[in-house]
Amino acid sequence: MNKEKFTFNGGVLYLGDCLDVLDEIEDESVDLILTDPPYAISSGVVIDWRPNNGSSYYVAADFGDWDKFSSGQEFWRFQEQWISKAMRKLKKGGHIVCFIDIWKVSYLADLISKYGGVKRQVLFWRKTNPMVRLRKVDFLQSIESAVWMSKESKERKHSTFNYELGLEQCIIEAAVPGLTKLEPRLHPTQKPVTVLKKWIAYLSNEGDLVLDPFAGSGSTLIAADELDRRWIGIEKDKEHFEKAKQWLTDRLSQGRFIFEWS
Repeated sequence: MNKEKFTFNGGVLYLGDCLDVLDEIEDESVDLILTDPPYAISSGVVIDWRPNNGSSYYVAADFGDWDKFSSGQEFWRFQEQWISKAMRKLKKGGHIVCFIDIWKVSYLADLISKYGGVKRQVLFWRKTNPMVRLRKVDFLQSIESAVWMSKESKERKHSTFNYELGLEQCIIEAAVPGLTKLEPRLHPTQKPVTVLKKWIAYLSNEGDLVLDPFAGSGSTLIAADELDRRWIGIEKDKEHFEKAKQWLTDRLSQGRFIFEWS
C-alpha cells in the first residue's frame, strides 16, 4: 500500500481517501466499524467561539468542503460507495456504528441493510454543554444520533455484546470536546472519547479490530487503543491527519486512562 501512514501500538492511521484505502484491507477482517462520515449539513455560517455562562462554546455551521455536496443524490451516492466497501471488510456478526444527522437515520439504515446490515438500535450522545444558538428561534441542539447495525449472520451468537458490563442506556451523556487539555478540540465534528469507549467496550473484545474510515481527530483510535483493541483509521485531510498523529502520540504515550462508567 503506497500511502502515507502513521503506526502506533500496532494500530495504523492512513492518509488517503477511504474509497481507495478500504480496497487494501482484508475482507471480513474487521470486528467493529465506528465512524462519523460527512452529514452534508454545512450551511455556510462562519466558525466562531461564543461565550455562555463563563464557558466558551464552539459554533460551527460550516465544517469545510469535505461536508459539502452538490446535491442529495451526490451525498447518498458517496455514502453508498464507502458503505459497500466497508461492509465487505466487516466479519459476519460484526457491528457498524455510524453517526448521522437525525433526519437521515432511516435512509442510512436502509442503505446499510442493502449491504448485509441488520438493524439493531439508534444510539444517542447527549451533550451536557450544547452550543448556544446563533439565532434565538429554536431549542438547543443537544442530541447526536448514531445507527447501530450488525452484519448478517445466521446465529446471533456471532455478534459480540458484553452485557456483563452492566445495564446501559442507549443514550450516553458527555461534554463536547474542547474544554479540557485531556480532550482538545481538533476537529469541528469531534466526538467524545468517553462515548466511543463505551460503545467499543460493549460491541467488541480485547484484541478485536476497530475500523474508522473517517478518523478526523483520531478519537475512535484513541478509544480503541485504550481498551486494548487493534485499530485502523483513514483520514483524507492532511491537516486533520497531522493533528490526529500528534494527539495519538501525546495521549497514548502517557499510558491508558481509567475508564469511568458513570
